[in-house]
Amino acid sequence: MAVLGLLVKEWPLTLAVDAAGIVVKAGSKAVGPLGPFKEGDEVCGCSRLGEIGHGTCQEYYLMDAAVTIPKPKNISLAEAAGVGVGFEVDEALG
Repeated sequence: MAVLGLLVKEWPLTLAVDAAGIVVKAGSKAVGPLGPFKEGDEVCGCSRLGEIGHGTCQEYYLMDAAVTIPKPKNISLAEAAGVGVGFEVDEALG
């Protein structure tokens, strides 16, 4: 896959795309499908596979607001970390 450039665009690669955490910094354009994000918000969603800075198996990582939602209040951050891609696929399939 790396040779074809389908998933891995650069090395080193930090894997994982499902994520949940607390927003540390949000840009002025950080508006998700349910509204804007700000520092301190608990969120979940998925990140980009194969792009440096987006792998979720690290202390800090980048997420796209378009595929990030506020963490539901009735689940923990650990539980929310498994919501990401499943939620996005469910939404895409309608």
